[in-house]
Amino acid sequence: MFALFSDGTSLYGIDAIATSDIAIYTIDTSTGIATYISTLTGLPSKDFFVDAATFSTPESGTTLQLFLLPLPTLLVASWVRRPMVDIT
Repeated sequence: MFALFSDGTSLYGIDAIATSDIAIYTIDTSTGIATYISTLTGLPSKDFFVDAATFSTPESGTTLQLFLLPLPTLLVASWVRRPMVDIT
């Protein structure tokens, strides 16, 4: 089982089941194949937990898309709420 993280260009996996000498892999996102690149050493042989802390940064277009998504609904709602004109 891998704890996954990315540096923004590559996807990496840390062997989360290992108890010492934890393997680090790079993952090819087009094929899904993990390739060993390094080993994390120097940790105690037990009583620790491997996890990758991550955060995400939205793409530049994402914020605009989230803003524009409800726009048609708001425009229709404002049009429906307009008072009707009495022509009699």
